[in-house]
Amino acid sequence: MNWRRTYLGIRWMVDRDIGANRRPLSLFIPFFLLLLGVGDLATVRWLWLPVVIPITIFAALALGFALWRMWRVMKAFSRHGDRNYDKRAKFGLPCEYRRSESASKALFRRRATPAPRPPR
Repeated sequence: MNWRRTYLGIRWMVDRDIGANRRPLSLFIPFFLLLLGVGDLATVRWLWLPVVIPITIFAALALGFALWRMWRVMKAFSRHGDRNYDKRAKFGLPCEYRRSESASKALFRRRATPAPRPPR
């Protein structure tokens, strides 16, 4: 089994789900998995350790992966919007706002320039 291909496939599905849907299923699937696994086994106590704990761990890992990818996708959308503002949108504003810059460009400029040293 090619683990890289599997990871890339899952990552593609999660990114597509997060980018295209307002209520992404990749965030709700771990909770549904938990409900299905735990709901039926609530009466059988001896199955808790070998079944419910691995399901809970897998659901937590899947939710963590989906939240991490959501953070990355939101960051990419933000960068794309900032680049679009710097290239096109600010020129449609009135003249006094055309010298403005996007938030990411201002942050990059602030990080690139060294902080002034206090006088001795």
